[in-house]
Amino acid sequence: MKSCQVTQPNPVITLCKKRKWFGPNLFSAFFYWLIFQAPSILYFAIYPLLYIELKDFNILILYIMKRQLYVAVLLLLATLMSSPDTNAQTASKPFFTVEGEVLKPLKLTLHDLSKLKQTEVKAKDKDGKEHSFKGVRLVDILDSAGVSLGKELRGKNLTKYILIKAVDGYEVIFSLPEVDPEFTGQTIILAYQVDGNPLPKGEGPFRIVAPNDKRPARWIRELTTIKVVFSKE
Repeated sequence: MKSCQVTQPNPVITLCKKRKWFGPNLFSAFFYWLIFQAPSILYFAIYPLLYIELKDFNILILYIMKRQLYVAVLLLLATLMSSPDTNAQTASKPFFTVEGEVLKPLKLTLHDLSKLKQTEVKAKDKDGKEHSFKGVRLVDILDSAGVSLGKELRGKNLTKYILIKAVDGYEVIFSLPEVDPEFTGQTIILAYQVDGNPLPKGEGPFRIVAPNDKRPARWIRELTTIKVVFSKE
């Protein structure tokens, strides 16, 4: 009995390499492959006992290859269904970044903020009503990122400012002395709660609250990025 070798690449393996499956995706791929290839595996296992003729064996090989293409399609669908959507991740675990002239760039979530020192301030929002905002002082977040503050805030460091961006592209700036308690008595916070509740959609999950500002134009909503930069001459 002559042996029959299939030189064509295995479509399932090729698809796995192309999709770079790992973790849960690799498990899903193996699970679906094992289920749909079980009959093929059994065929190969019992073949020596059946003494199938060579032409029948070739037909079997072609049948298995067709099944593999079918399985590849199923694996692709399974991957699309099992892979978490990026937007869904962002919605389930919102975050913002601290970058620029910092020693330690940060990516902070609500859980990360809960570990920092909490601060509450009362201030009037655009509706003219006083609200209680809870969050973390902006200076504490900058300090966690290694920004020059306190005694180090002198000379060229005084030319740095904080550029804060929102999801819709809106931007505001604060100078570093505006947030440093050694220069000012005001408390600017990055809030994530108002009146004991999470910030509503359109405002949160993060926003800036600067109680001493007469107009809340810099109370940027849906904050995504805090960037420390040097001013240009």
